[in-house]
Amino acid sequence: VSQIAKNDNVILATNTAYAKCVMTGEIDVLARYRKGVKICDLKGDTSSGSKIVGAGIKKDEATDVVVIIDEAYVDFGAESCVPLVEKYDNLLVVQTFSKSRSMAGMRIGFAIGSKKLIGFLNDAKFSFNSYTMNATSIIAGVASVEDETYFNRIVDKVVATREWTKKELQRLGFTFTDSKTNFIFAAHKSIPAQEIFDVLRENQIFVRHWNKPRISNYLRISIGTDEEMRTVIEFLEKYIKERS
Repeated sequence: VSQIAKNDNVILATNTAYAKCVMTGEIDVLARYRKGVKICDLKGDTSSGSKIVGAGIKKDEATDVVVIIDEAYVDFGAESCVPLVEKYDNLLVVQTFSKSRSMAGMRIGFAIGSKKLIGFLNDAKFSFNSYTMNATSIIAGVASVEDETYFNRIVDKVVATREWTKKELQRLGFTFTDSKTNFIFAAHKSIPAQEIFDVLRENQIFVRHWNKPRISNYLRISIGTDEEMRTVIEFLEKYIKERS
């Protein structure tokens, strides 16, 4: 893949090791990772698809390298790489029912790629796949796909609530990248994330926080209902005001 993105961090997961790659311009990752490349967003804040629109897979070199685009969050407003499958035989785009369709426990997902790549997946599936779906998962998955009107309505609700929450968090002094998912990965300009995490938890408001390098000052705030997000914003506004 060349011209993947500018000023963006992604994880390249090969079949031998993981490597972080900072995208600062046009780069050719296939020249470095010859056995397989998986591209997903390091921050988890935007779908891979939105970061790789217009990318080119150089067919004159490393055509035996499979490039996998993870589009777990693409339904929340990102741009998909599915149209590129028609152009590149070594591109596989994968999506899941775990996020936008709220079916994480069902373990349903799908891949879009050339007949050759899908054939390889079927070979593995019919040989030793240990993640087969039960009857309940199959019925629920089919129903989800068939009811596109309901699906679109729910996704639109999540997106609208997310956009409102983003504006409110910015007003309160939080910064974050432009989320195209069902959560916001945010840091406050003056209050440590650990402090906010602790006070939220004490008041039965649960977000996620990792005391890890580079992300220790960020909170992962999932998008809930309008009422739930208003509760979060109202509490934060009161806490920040009292603290200052």
